[in-house]
Amino acid sequence: MSTPQNPPPASPWNAPSGSAYPGGSDLPPAVPRPGTVEAAFWIYLVSAIASFVLSLLVFTESGKQTLRDAVRQGEQVQGMTEDQLVQTLQIVAVVVGAVVVAIALLFVFKMRAGRNWARIVITIFSVLNLLSLFGGVRSGLSTTDFIGPVIAIVALVLMWLPASNEYFAAAKRRRAAEIARG
Repeated sequence: MSTPQNPPPASPWNAPSGSAYPGGSDLPPAVPRPGTVEAAFWIYLVSAIASFVLSLLVFTESGKQTLRDAVRQGEQVQGMTEDQLVQTLQIVAVVVGAVVVAIALLFVFKMRAGRNWARIVITIFSVLNLLSLFGGVRSGLSTTDFIGPVIAIVALVLMWLPASNEYFAAAKRRRAAEIARG
């Protein structure tokens, strides 16, 4: 003869349906994206688009002249005229700019979706960019050279504020529950 088993006492975390979360859902509640993450997303999005637009400046007369000056200071390439080399460098600059922006956009959209690894990668690249400002990589610093880094610092701070941290932790919990659920 078996003794009847009493069900566990009802609590908000032990809903009658046997689920692990209130309301009977098998998943943790979705946490709304905080304004800090949304603001960081838009800052990085605008920054990525601006970077690509700036890469297009190699097609302006000023950009062409800068490339010509660089070509004249460098070694000559056999079989190419100066204009051909400048045109090749323009195309390479735009293609590299487009690839870099595409990768940056991938990380930015993943960060917005709550992927902590993307937030960490963005942080690393932002810090490296900031260090390049003070490491002598850039020459002839002007006031406008500090606009991008200041904006990057603002976005970095926004991504790591407590509201952002909770969002990334909640997104991780939800993904883990989705995986466990199958």
